[in-house]
Amino acid sequence: MAAVDNNQQDFVLVDLSKLNKVTINPKARVAIVEPGATGLELYTETIKYGLTFPGPHTARVTVGGFLLQGGMGIGSRLYGAGVDNVIGFDIITSSGRTIYANAYANRDLFFAVRGGGQFFGVVTKFHLKLSPIVENPTLVPTYNEKSVPIDQVFAIFDRPQAYDLLSFYGEFDPVAPKALENKVVFVVDSATNNKQYLFASVSAAPFNTSSAVTSAQSNITKWYQSIPTNFATSEPSNFAGVIHGSDASWADNDLAYYAEDVWFPVPLDPRLQQVLIEQWDKVPSALSSMALNTGTWDAPTRSALGYDRSYSLCVYSVWKRNGDAELDAKNKAWLDETMEAIKPWTLGYYANELRPKKLQDSNYWRKCYNDSTYKTLRATKDLWDPAHMFKSL
Repeated sequence: MAAVDNNQQDFVLVDLSKLNKVTINPKARVAIVEPGATGLELYTETIKYGLTFPGPHTARVTVGGFLLQGGMGIGSRLYGAGVDNVIGFDIITSSGRTIYANAYANRDLFFAVRGGGQFFGVVTKFHLKLSPIVENPTLVPTYNEKSVPIDQVFAIFDRPQAYDLLSFYGEFDPVAPKALENKVVFVVDSATNNKQYLFASVSAAPFNTSSAVTSAQSNITKWYQSIPTNFATSEPSNFAGVIHGSDASWADNDLAYYAEDVWFPVPLDPRLQQVLIEQWDKVPSALSSMALNTGTWDAPTRSALGYDRSYSLCVYSVWKRNGDAELDAKNKAWLDETMEAIKPWTLGYYANELRPKKLQDSNYWRKCYNDSTYKTLRATKDLWDPAHMFKSL
């Protein structure tokens, strides 16, 4: 499809939705996945063998879009981001050739595409490393998403407990076992319009196999029992509950989304915690949310993603569009104000979720990468796509 973007630049949009095949090699623990496959289509195949991949938190997100900019996935604290688990890919470059890149062949592309992929070509296949989510993975289909239990703690807190929660989270997460993905989601109770805070601690290790996970989640339970909660449970979830946990937020197609995702340093500054609470108090739409995701890992590979050992904050301004320009402006202004308020703590931006590019904004992609990475990306771009057939950095 040919079109013109909001910067008056011609472009061609390539629809890869029909490239959605998923092939699993359970013995090698490798998946070959086409870019149009969704997270659900990938998970449905991997879980049959008791295997998983640090993929999208929302089942309808496609693998290609998720991985090309890094992939902050389920279990990333233990396994690394999605791109850390890409062992190779097939890519059509500007020359028209399809080549394979991995840690040994075309290494410059292998580095650049994993975190900066949209600038270099069209990836047609991802080769992914899979990890066990059960104690005894199999070579034949055995499990399904409901039969695999997952260690978890989940609690809902009302506005008066907001600072207690963020303070606990800021102390707990940096020293928690790497198998635990801990996050705080800022939401609004649609029935009462009250601000609420969801806390989830989910294990990426096979169920009931880690004494460190058991001890850490026990400490969470003791803590939440000491303060008021709207709801709390330390009962196990299952694989279905984990991969579908965020689906409801994205189930309605008739919504407006205005989003940005940034990185924060560790530890979580108490002043930043207060700013987040204050900004959430002002949110105009009950459909909006903010997700503060654990980021305290050490990346197992070198990729263009960067910003390991930092927190990720996804800010989503979401509302029902009804033709009211004032409503649109109000919801956009809240996110703009929030991003300005947290700017003193912002290390960088996650390229998968950015506000629309403003005309002549030369720093739009630059702000998503550290200095050395950006220089490497530019050099790789000049080598593999000198005519800038694909999107420019």
